[in-house]
Amino acid sequence: MKAERVDIKNALDARNVRCLKFLDNTPGACFQHTTEWGKVITSLGHDEFWAITVERGQDIVGFMPVYLFTGPRGSILNSIPYPGPLGGVVTAASYERESIYSLALDKLDQFAKELGCVAATIISSPFHPDDELYRLHWNPTAELPNYTLCIDLTKPQETNSHFRNNLNRMLKKAQSNGFVVDSNTSLGDLTEWYGIHKARHEHLGLDPILFEIFSGALTYMVSADKGKFFYIKNTENKIVVGCFVAYNNQVVDTYLYSGDVNAYKNGAMYLLISSILEWAKNKGYKIFNWESSKPRFGGPYNFKMQWGSKELPYYFFTKVYSNTNRFTSVPLEQIKEEYKWHFVLPYSMFEQK
Repeated sequence: MKAERVDIKNALDARNVRCLKFLDNTPGACFQHTTEWGKVITSLGHDEFWAITVERGQDIVGFMPVYLFTGPRGSILNSIPYPGPLGGVVTAASYERESIYSLALDKLDQFAKELGCVAATIISSPFHPDDELYRLHWNPTAELPNYTLCIDLTKPQETNSHFRNNLNRMLKKAQSNGFVVDSNTSLGDLTEWYGIHKARHEHLGLDPILFEIFSGALTYMVSADKGKFFYIKNTENKIVVGCFVAYNNQVVDTYLYSGDVNAYKNGAMYLLISSILEWAKNKGYKIFNWESSKPRFGGPYNFKMQWGSKELPYYFFTKVYSNTNRFTSVPLEQIKEEYKWHFVLPYSMFEQK
């Protein structure tokens, strides 16, 4: 076996065609691994999309997306920038997993050093635990634990009677309010829903996710059947809540769901999630991934848990290749602005200064 660094720009390249086939047929490959998501990210104009492949003859047996971002203080590599974690090494052969990881991570080190990168960050998998492989074969400088919330769609949802009664009540309320489920590729509906998301996040003092991510997803993900927009509309055909889901192989990911403050009270949010879960089960997906919710036991966390969700751990692993003083010697808020939507270094490395 050998590892290669691959430029994904040319979709007609023979190796890229093999990569597409591998990602479409490998259970561990989530939407974050796909070349379609790579097109969404690169369309924003700030990152170069590369991949590390491990090959046996003409067959791809391992794959890891790598994004290069060059900021004013130096270059960094992320296995996935912007919201939506995961995206580390994915393998086809479980019995050769260690060898595949070792080759891929050695190639990543070589790539980072050739480019003079300050650091690289990889996110491990909560669904196919591989954190020990990163510790063993990559020797990261730092690690940051996190968790995702997900539902195993292959098993009956484990919910209590209080939630089941509340869900039935909320779905009846949604019906009495005349809400209907819609899914389409309309840029107008996306723009209308994004206005709701933007207003809600600004009210909470949070940066809204970039509109260009969703318009890019409409162009690249939806057309490839790797993404879908769901909306709940009222009797006046106005959107009250919506969700973008992205999916590949076994995992469907609620990349973002958003509505106004009334969405949890009038039944709209319950109708939205119930409809997406039904769709995901009918399509044969095995994992419904909410992503993380902070803080634990806060409102969004509790909302997700009541559907029968469970926590699965994963890690941000960061390896430093050169002196970080150019980052840690300035205020953290400045780094957040210069490297927005990218993982540079764990906050603890700034706190040590």
